[in-house]
Amino acid sequence: MDSDSDSVISKRESCGDNHGFMVSAMFVPIRNPMKKSYISGFNSSKKMYKNPKRSTHAEIQALNNLRYQCSKYRVRKVRADLYIFRKTRDGNMASSAPCYPCTMQLAASKVVSIRKLYYYTEKGEELKIGFSDYCNECSKNEHRHISRGRRTYNL
Repeated sequence: MDSDSDSVISKRESCGDNHGFMVSAMFVPIRNPMKKSYISGFNSSKKMYKNPKRSTHAEIQALNNLRYQCSKYRVRKVRADLYIFRKTRDGNMASSAPCYPCTMQLAASKVVSIRKLYYYTEKGEELKIGFSDYCNECSKNEHRHISRGRRTYNL
């Protein structure tokens, strides 16, 4: 798995910098019906919404890319693990937990069934948790992460 994650991170580094940190997400399908070993997405600052203060989160971009691949290969639903990385300018891994709205959007997706979620804490430690357990923690308000943009602009 390390070679896949390293290639996703290096691909993101070549795309440029985004406010001092880079967030990458990738789905790794289990029993892959498609020809790709992983489907990745990156955070972006392109304004896709009517509100110019919003941008695309890496996990949602990865979900959109997965939707495209599923339609291309005529696959109804994929079971996959989700990896989310956030790398600072120093090269250290930082907090990369998915925010609450992204978590709910991933849980409601008809394209993917997420088995495990891998992300990093503020201290740079990798966590592995069942996605359904993470959703339960979010709904109980025990681990409701809100992105900086939503906090800043009250979106």
